[in-house]
Amino acid sequence: MTSREAVRHVVNAAKSIDLLSLKAMGSFVEGTCNTYWVNFDMVAKILHWEKTEGIASQAKPKRMSLEDQLSFIETASIRQSYVEKMRKVGEVIPFKGDRRLPPFTDAEVVYGLYESRPQYRKLLLTLQEINSFIPEDEWHRCAPNVSRDKHGNITRIGVRATNPWCSTKTDDDGNPNFHGTLREDLLTKRLGTWVEYDIKASIPSMSLLMTTGRWRDDNEDLYETMIGRPFKDKDERQKYKDLFLPMYFNSTPEQAIAHLKRRSLQVGFYYSQDEWMTALNQARDVMGNIEDTVGKLGTEVFLHESCICANAMLRMLKEEGWRVLQVYDGFYIKTDGTDFDAQVKQERAAEIVKEEAERYYQVYHRFDTL
Repeated sequence: MTSREAVRHVVNAAKSIDLLSLKAMGSFVEGTCNTYWVNFDMVAKILHWEKTEGIASQAKPKRMSLEDQLSFIETASIRQSYVEKMRKVGEVIPFKGDRRLPPFTDAEVVYGLYESRPQYRKLLLTLQEINSFIPEDEWHRCAPNVSRDKHGNITRIGVRATNPWCSTKTDDDGNPNFHGTLREDLLTKRLGTWVEYDIKASIPSMSLLMTTGRWRDDNEDLYETMIGRPFKDKDERQKYKDLFLPMYFNSTPEQAIAHLKRRSLQVGFYYSQDEWMTALNQARDVMGNIEDTVGKLGTEVFLHESCICANAMLRMLKEEGWRVLQVYDGFYIKTDGTDFDAQVKQERAAEIVKEEAERYYQVYHRFDTL
């Protein structure tokens, strides 16, 4: 069976059990594929069936908990030979580029991070302390996301702190099979009245900080800085933003456009070949602008973002005494319902994030991969 036949077989099987339903037909002329809605009710039934049949226990092992990672670090530190070995591993942690590591275990990767990135252990400890202030169903966690090739060799490592709120949806994407509750409604149910402080253009902001030591002004739009002029409208800014992330995490414009094309098909957007060629030409300019203005850190940027946001979150909880929920670079802060309280907390949150970003750079910039 060819790979194409295998895909067709899986799709047909998913359709036969109502797991997938057709959203839009593809076009041979445009080089696009069929796109499908996912039936989340059926997903839930399948997961329940797997659990009752004992199949779920055969799934990929869960990532190490905060406690397991810290315990492993402390134990491994006693073994000098292991320390020397993993220090060398840490020197070539493949956050970006085409570097590869042998098939080390996830635990060995944790220690490699510990040896090369001291902020990683500090992050684990900070998340532990954050969890002591918040309900268990909001607990933060972090473990390396290790990508491997078919031989088990490590091709990329990502580190990003997360929590259950990160998986909540801001909209239903027009999916008729979505029956969940949106983040805004969940926040209102949990916090009552709240205000959001979101780090504007977080990825380029973190990259600029670690490249130059400068934390951008809260009113500065780094996407406009990169393009060299104000955007004509919100649509143009959104298109540039959509182009930025593939450009940032891929090595060439061609790779980035291929990534963007796959992503657009997943959400049902179709463009002609001429439009894709125009996008490719724009991508070449964008990649140059990124290098010249904010620099490129690869997936390591998520480690810096996680550390800075965790430090800021802890201060909001511990020093300010706020009730806060965090979703990556966004903070949702409980208010007393007045505009005045909302504005004060929003401004104070911005100050805390700026202070933590500048403090972080002073301590850890020498440990990045530039």
